[in-house]
Amino acid sequence: MSDNNSSHAQASTNEKRAEAREKARALRAQHQKKERLTRLALQGGIALVAVGIIAAIAVVLVDSVGPDGPGPRNMASDGIRIGAGFAAVSTPALPADARPITSEPNPAGVVDILIVVDYLCPICREFEQTNAEFISTLVESGAATVEYRPVATLTSQSVGTRYSLRAANAAA
Repeated sequence: MSDNNSSHAQASTNEKRAEAREKARALRAQHQKKERLTRLALQGGIALVAVGIIAAIAVVLVDSVGPDGPGPRNMASDGIRIGAGFAAVSTPALPADARPITSEPNPAGVVDILIVVDYLCPICREFEQTNAEFISTLVESGAATVEYRPVATLTSQSVGTRYSLRAANAAA
């Protein structure tokens, strides 16, 4: 009878050891999984910070690269004036620290038409479609000059393309 008890006790001890080993293995696996997640989170955080720093540097560099002056030749008044024969009225280039100047007034009897336009603006487009022929007739006959002043007020609404700003720069 004692053989049965000792084999039963030994089996019970072996089962306890097996359970303890299984429990230890499960705890090790859980600990390794937790360490892996912590390591991935740390690496991801470092990568995110690095991307943020690179993006900040890129934004600073892109914003710092720009023209020294207020605009190109023929834009001394922030716009370009078109006169008789549809010729641009030449103006000197402004120095880098100069402010835009007002256009010379037209002679008596010649109307000065000033059009401020954002090339993304649907209302500006509608105005141009409605009045382009009439304005062209006035300019061609010498009864008026037209000055276009491109602005970029709708750049933020161009779905990341910066169309408004790029179009104003292209026009200049």
